[in-house]
Amino acid sequence: MPSLALSAALTFALTLGVAHALHGQDRARRLWLLVVSITFYAALEPRYLWLIFASTLLDYVVGAQLARSGSVWARRGWLALSLGLNLGALGWFKLGDMAAGLVEAAAAALGAPMQLGRIDGALPVGISFYTFQTLSYTLDRYRGRVPPARSFLDFALYVSFFPQLVAGPIVRARDFLPQLLAAPRPSAQDLGAGLARMAVGIVKKIAVADMLTETVALPMTRGGAGPAGTLIGALGLYFAIYNDFSAYTDLAVGAGRALGLRLPENFARPALSPSPMEHWRRWHMTLNQLLADALYKPLAGGLGAPAWRAPLAGGLTFVAAGVWHGAGWSFLVMGLWNAVLYVGWRTLRPRAARHPLLRAVEVGLTLCLTALSLLFLRPGPLSTPLDLLAGLGRVDAGAAGLPEAQGWAWLGLAVALHLSPPAWKGRLIEGLGAAPAPALALALLGAVALALRFAPQASRFVYLQF
Repeated sequence: MPSLALSAALTFALTLGVAHALHGQDRARRLWLLVVSITFYAALEPRYLWLIFASTLLDYVVGAQLARSGSVWARRGWLALSLGLNLGALGWFKLGDMAAGLVEAAAAALGAPMQLGRIDGALPVGISFYTFQTLSYTLDRYRGRVPPARSFLDFALYVSFFPQLVAGPIVRARDFLPQLLAAPRPSAQDLGAGLARMAVGIVKKIAVADMLTETVALPMTRGGAGPAGTLIGALGLYFAIYNDFSAYTDLAVGAGRALGLRLPENFARPALSPSPMEHWRRWHMTLNQLLADALYKPLAGGLGAPAWRAPLAGGLTFVAAGVWHGAGWSFLVMGLWNAVLYVGWRTLRPRAARHPLLRAVEVGLTLCLTALSLLFLRPGPLSTPLDLLAGLGRVDAGAAGLPEAQGWAWLGLAVALHLSPPAWKGRLIEGLGAAPAPALALALLGAVALALRFAPQASRFVYLQF
């Protein structure tokens, strides 16, 4: 881990130095960032470099054709081409093996056994993110919300920009492409604050997310956990995933800001939500905003639509979000779980409680139910999360599965950080960004050293698997 962290730090320092040196040479700077982004992806996933290139080229061409096509049917045809090829590729890699297994099972039941091929490999890194990003451009072009990209260079950089390429946030073209046109020069404050936010992300990942996984979530998985151990373990897993994913957002947003490009936020303290609907509006916000635009709103209809369409649209959107995470029954069950929560809560509790005590109960119930759904956020057999969930009914298990004192301390820290006002984090980052360069360098080195010191064993970011 130390050697990998040092290599990443030196590579980013080189990228940042050259990008700043090229300010005023707009095309050369954009070309440099594109080369770095392609190299970054090739280092992670050389086998499927062609796939991200094909997706980029497809939607660049479709976006240009949508500008030239006057016929409604021609525009719909280009949109259908983009949707079909992009979603087809995504479905092939995410659902192909599962579909093949279902076909084989059905054939065997009919007395005609067969053996189908398998992909038998990990998903292409970041496919869920860059596919939805290119699709969002095509959808916005179709609806007239964004002009066509001025060049293939701009569009390729939009799709492959390395800070957010493999795990988000999902960036909309209407937010990113105008920044390339403006070619802003990052200020000293932007540079310092961006680096400070990256340091916050490193600490959050290694010294909070990984420690929560090790000390709170893992004890639940060792078998025999009772209701208390299962629920506390699920809450530990929830805050571990939250800190892991939001730490990557910190790194991406911080790196983008240091390079002079603003990326969107992806989280807004979701654990304080009083309903499942609000929770998912505040968790992975860029994905849920895109799904709302592309799926929920068209299915729900306008103000005059029948009342049943909105809950149905919401339920289907949650199922789609579950399947977006990957192939396998676990992801489908996670989507169905949250779809049922959405429909049930919308029906029984159409408005949030006003009394502070009742609102606190709603927040706690929402957190527990959504945390339990994240037990299914893992590849592998469905039996694994179901076995963990069975611990809720193991009333004779006592304290089995509960964390030790260290685990309680880390869970308390995670909750305290989540409860802290966002302005505190903003002031910390901006304050570090305004510090003299030597002080900022010492703060960065200290944060990384502290994180590495307390890390049990640094793991990959959770959302890299999606």
